[in-house]
Amino acid sequence: MPSPLAALLLLAAITASAQATQPVSGREQPAGTITGVVSNNDGDLIEGAILCTSLWSATGSSTSCGVAQSGKGGQFELHVPLGEVGVFAEKQEGGYFPASDASPSRMKGMRKLTLTP
Repeated sequence: MPSPLAALLLLAAITASAQATQPVSGREQPAGTITGVVSNNDGDLIEGAILCTSLWSATGSSTSCGVAQSGKGGQFELHVPLGEVGVFAEKQEGGYFPASDASPSRMKGMRKLTLTP
């Protein structure tokens, strides 16, 4: 059973790049791609982890989970808008999940990136 400190999964080997624009609500919006690997505190690669993103803008922030799931070897790929993006992973099986959505520890494993054109 993982220790409470290992309750969240770590993200390793994250790379990000800006891409061509993609249509959103009838207009073009710049987008980026984040690729990486999900692993636990022991370095074990985690398949089937739920990826979550936090987005920040001048008007506020939002967090969304279930946008993607890690595949074999813990690999994942996310398509997100340009700007400041946080990424973290959760997996209830095995005990890798936060105690509550409001828990500050939920964001402990988050990696923050800034995607620019």
